[in-house]
Amino acid sequence: MSILRAMAQTWARFRGLEWQFRLVLVFSLAATIYAQLAVPFYWGGGDPLDHLRFARYVLGQEGGMLIPWRPPGMGLFLIVVGVPLLDTFRGLVLAYAFMALALPLLVYGMIRRFSRGWAAAAGLAAVVSGWSVTYSRIGVPEQLFHFLHF
Repeated sequence: MSILRAMAQTWARFRGLEWQFRLVLVFSLAATIYAQLAVPFYWGGGDPLDHLRFARYVLGQEGGMLIPWRPPGMGLFLIVVGVPLLDTFRGLVLAYAFMALALPLLVYGMIRRFSRGWAAAAGLAAVVSGWSVTYSRIGVPEQLFHFLHF
């Protein structure tokens, strides 16, 4: 019974949100789900491999290497989401999907205090342009950079 009560409380909170926010949330959720299902995850060599090597270096794992020309942020993020520890990209994919969902909502939140209508338009533009999901299926630091920018 408590699960039903929790679901009812969640639905009540969702209905209490302004309709513009709900609109951006639903479109962002749909775009994120579509990107996760329709686009395969791509992990190319080069830059992403340098970040993974740095993460393994920090953890003292085999294959680790100090890359002095790469900033440590993405390597540390890979450690936080468990890529070198669990030897899987699932944590990275989940974190990037969360960021893809949140980016249009952050755009909406920045503009909301000025105008809810323009905030909804900007949030929907972020969704429709594909900007929020473009890097969500590629193992590069751009998605993290966009998210931290806000």
